[in-house]
Amino acid sequence: MGDVAVIFGMQRCGSNYFLSVCHRLDDLLVLGEMYHRGGPFPFQQNQKHDFDIKQRLGGIVRDMFTEFAQEYLQDWDAGATYSPENDAKIAAALAKFSHKAPNRYFEALKQLAGTRRLLFKIFPEHLDLTQMLSILRDQRPKVILLLRNPLDSFISYKKLVQTQKPQDVDTSGLKIKFNKIDYFVYKSALANYFKSIQDFCDEEWLEVTTLHYEWLHDDASEDKLDKVKGYMDRVFGVSLPLDRNRDSMKLFTKQDKSASAVDKVTNPAELPRGPQYLL
Repeated sequence: MGDVAVIFGMQRCGSNYFLSVCHRLDDLLVLGEMYHRGGPFPFQQNQKHDFDIKQRLGGIVRDMFTEFAQEYLQDWDAGATYSPENDAKIAAALAKFSHKAPNRYFEALKQLAGTRRLLFKIFPEHLDLTQMLSILRDQRPKVILLLRNPLDSFISYKKLVQTQKPQDVDTSGLKIKFNKIDYFVYKSALANYFKSIQDFCDEEWLEVTTLHYEWLHDDASEDKLDKVKGYMDRVFGVSLPLDRNRDSMKLFTKQDKSASAVDKVTNPAELPRGPQYLL
């Protein structure tokens, strides 16, 4: 069975863009928010393809963990064809199982990948910290911390709240009113999340690789395949084959092209004075 790498990230950190580039690497099953509380988001950019993955995953859970499947998957028809109703039903069942038994669910995800390597992401809103640390201790995945300047991610999140569109919209001209107290509460929670994971991995002798959003976007190149490939080669310790003819997922692009935080808010005098970091 192949290796597993988990991205521990945060909202608006560029993870969808990063995964969309990884989608062009062979021998790597790229999934999205598989512990999402509303149901797994396999990230195939097609509802039918996402449903097919959920169906296969549900079948694996049924085969591996019969006692849990009887409790959480009893109303799901394994042979059901795609429909929004069937998709919602299997998604809800998998969400319940994944949060009741996160380690068993992780084992099912590894079976889903088979001999391929597996990459997916976990955010603070997906699992509580106890569940995350349990996965790290028992499953021992390769760990990627995907960070972004917290000030930029905070502003980007506030823009998302206003537009209600997570991607495929240019927000460069949109400015938000900055609230300093809200920002520092947000930053504190994220700093604790990342530091707890880093400290626990150090304690457990788990290798951690840190990637910054700014590293991904420090040049004007639109196709960062070679950059991301080199990064993932180091994570897995092998040279991953790539398919240059396979398109990346074009939906995920850099939305806000404003030069600095000053250009993104209506009240720049309220912005914090110094550089902002999480680790």
